[in-house]
Amino acid sequence: MLSYDYCCITDDTQEYNDSKCLCGAESCKSLYFSLAADHYDAIMKSSHTTRNRFAMLARACEHYAVKSYVLSRRDAIGLASVGFGEKLFSNSPVWLKCYCAQVIEFIKHERTVLPQHLRSKDRSTEADGVYGLRLQNLAITVDRVLSFLYKLPDQTVPPLYPHTDEEVAQKLVFGNSSIWSKFKDFVAARKRLLLKTGLQGTLESIFKRCEKKRPLIEAARDVLRSTAAALRTASSTYYPVAAVLEVQPFSLSIASPRFL
Repeated sequence: MLSYDYCCITDDTQEYNDSKCLCGAESCKSLYFSLAADHYDAIMKSSHTTRNRFAMLARACEHYAVKSYVLSRRDAIGLASVGFGEKLFSNSPVWLKCYCAQVIEFIKHERTVLPQHLRSKDRSTEADGVYGLRLQNLAITVDRVLSFLYKLPDQTVPPLYPHTDEEVAQKLVFGNSSIWSKFKDFVAARKRLLLKTGLQGTLESIFKRCEKKRPLIEAARDVLRSTAAALRTASSTYYPVAAVLEVQPFSLSIASPRFL
């Protein structure tokens, strides 16, 4: 239909300005495209942040980690409700389907509440346009991710996995390339400058006191807490570093990225 508003959206200003509509309808908005503005992303910015997306991915990978290799009924219904079937997910790992199912839940939620943030007269139709665009972009992204995964030796292994307490302790303190060992090497390289603070000797004594403590994760936490306290005592210059070390001990596990 020539005079139908297809609710097409673009974030390209030039494309927006060039999209003159010649339908001649009395209520025509004169431009074929609508320019993507902040109100289109209002829900995404508040409820689909980087933290939210990472949490979705972590949940999807955890689903795999506990050996639930079969897609849940809820996720399967969610994917099917928007037409995301086996043609799209050909040879796809379960963790990717789980992640997409969660994203689709958000897209549906956004469709429900987005009209409240829109300014046009036909807000529901405009929200439908955004909804369709989100699903289209997700489908394109899935295709790109699968193209990458197919090049890997084992595409079923998830990109994140939870470490055991033992692995966390090794990565934080006791491993050869741990955060704490790198910090200790940094201090040792500046031995003369830090001689007055006595930091090097303090760090050595902290490590010796804690390395035989069990469980190992508690020993790692003790090392980092004690190191942070020593830094704060040595000089206010070290307060930012101390603050970082004080956060780490409360991490029960670390999710390691596989593809970085």
